[in-house]
Amino acid sequence: MIKEYIFFSIGFEDMDWGHKQEEANRNAFVKEFTSPFNIKCGFAGQGRVPLDMPYIDIFLDKLKSYADSKKILFSKNCGYVRSYEGDSEWYKFLPSRSIETTEYDGCIMTCKATNIPVDINVGSGFYAYPFVTDKFKKVVDDNNLKGLEFLWCKDVGRFAPAKQWYMAIATEFIGRGLDAPWVDVNSKSLPEYQKFSRDLGRISSNFHIPAKCLYKDAPIPQRLLIYLSMCDIEKFTITFYERFLREYLPKTDFAFGYFPGWQGFYISKRAKDILLQSNLIHEMD
Repeated sequence: MIKEYIFFSIGFEDMDWGHKQEEANRNAFVKEFTSPFNIKCGFAGQGRVPLDMPYIDIFLDKLKSYADSKKILFSKNCGYVRSYEGDSEWYKFLPSRSIETTEYDGCIMTCKATNIPVDINVGSGFYAYPFVTDKFKKVVDDNNLKGLEFLWCKDVGRFAPAKQWYMAIATEFIGRGLDAPWVDVNSKSLPEYQKFSRDLGRISSNFHIPAKCLYKDAPIPQRLLIYLSMCDIEKFTITFYERFLREYLPKTDFAFGYFPGWQGFYISKRAKDILLQSNLIHEMD
């Protein structure tokens, strides 16, 4: 199923942080503004709205009236995401929990395992790379899952660890990706990491694409066009779900790709089901 969302932030455009009462007043305004639509906002009035939400048109009209009354363009947390929700042959895995004690000492990876919560079996550690326990490694080995190697971490803590930890390294590339359908890949405004590289070729453009990189005749939904008209196009970003050519997918269960600012790996449906059943990963990862 394809799902579309818009992201927004309201009520904190010119906030002078440090004044608790002012912050409370603005949070109260945000709650009053969004509660009729059953929208829950987080920090600084940030929220997410499905484009097929009941009363979406009324909500957009209300946003437009607010922007007009303040004589502003929305510039914070403004964007659009098109996601795919449902079964797939491959999934992107990004650890949702962090491990703070993994380090590289110049020769080997080290950790202090006793400082890591005992309920964690996979997490994001040194330079945001994924690290896993011996339990995770055993499940991978016992089920003959392919495409993942493990670099042992020497424990340098004061006490004997309950678990051994490893850096997990995917050995195969995910393959050839497709660009988001609305993106002009030749746009000068495209971020550097999404442009053509003589060494890497060109990584597909899907993540946080500036709205000004879209084709002028892109088939943008009318409701998104309405919201775009209220926003600073320099700050508005668009994200699409990833697509890959089946012919070039690896014959493994794990693969690496490109994760700007974060590290993870791709996992096959078989690997996902086994790791979920073993309670080693979670649907939120």
